[in-house]
Amino acid sequence: MDPAVIRHTYETFAKKGADLFIMYGQTEAAARITVLAPSELAVSIGSVGRAVPGGEIRIDAVGQVEYEGPNVMMGYAENRADLSREDELSGVLPTGDIGYVDEAGRLWITGRLKRIIKPYGLRINLDDIEASLAVMGSLAVTGDDSRIIVHIEKGDEKRIAGAAREIVKKMQLPASTIRVYRMNSLPRSAEGKILYSELQK
Repeated sequence: MDPAVIRHTYETFAKKGADLFIMYGQTEAAARITVLAPSELAVSIGSVGRAVPGGEIRIDAVGQVEYEGPNVMMGYAENRADLSREDELSGVLPTGDIGYVDEAGRLWITGRLKRIIKPYGLRINLDDIEASLAVMGSLAVTGDDSRIIVHIEKGDEKRIAGAAREIVKKMQLPASTIRVYRMNSLPRSAEGKILYSELQK
């Protein structure tokens, strides 16, 4: 959830004497991995909290969030025979999310592993670039190891393109690394999430 939405919801709930629990999870871990208690929400908006009881969060060598706990699935079954296979994950789930754990043990998600590119060997998080530009309009950022693409749905194209070029310049990448396109609309799921795979196509 957007931090502004979290804050608004938290304050609205508080006025009615209700608590808001922020949770993070994946289907592969029986839906819950972490919980942020209402008592911590005011001072840590943006965090998804601590591991559920019996679980453990760690960050691997590439910054990916790993979760270990008794609620992790055994593996994927694509047919009847797969149901007789042994536990393939041994209770450890690589989430595909990038993040960090703060000094208080709270997890913060900063992006997706699939949204990391390496142009000229430099590790770049596309979610970070998108967040920097999103204050100027409705847009999405995709890319690969040779280019970064900004897809603009709404906003001042020249202003956004200029800001994108500045980001690339600070990273000491060639100006040709960035490309900017105007779109009538961004592809979205029924829930309103941007379909990056469609943009990549």
